Amino acid sequence: MKAVNIDGSYLTYKGKPLVRKGNDLFYGDLSDEYYLSMMIMTQKSAKIGDTTVEVPDQILVQVCSKDGKPVKQKLVTNGLYEAFDLGCVWLEKMLVS
Repeated sequence: MKAVNIDGSYLTYKGKPLVRKGNDLFYGDLSDEYYLSMMIMTQKSAKIGDTTVEVPDQILVQVCSKDGKPVKQKLVTNGLYEAFDLGCVWLEKMLVS
């Protein structure tokens, strides 16, 4: 994957962009060797007050290499918080090594 400058503003977390397209979320800097990919596989209904909303349930978490090498780490988790928390730890470890 070639680093490309994209105009616009994005949600960032710890200085890295977090982008969502459909059921796919990507976290990381394109100038780094690895990035985090999260794919929402299933959703479930949750009631918030009087409203029922769909929230992510099962999520495939992967640490990917931007040069197309095989996935370094992957796991299916329950819930977006757990997926993002675990993925961030994996990504930071891969970027340090």
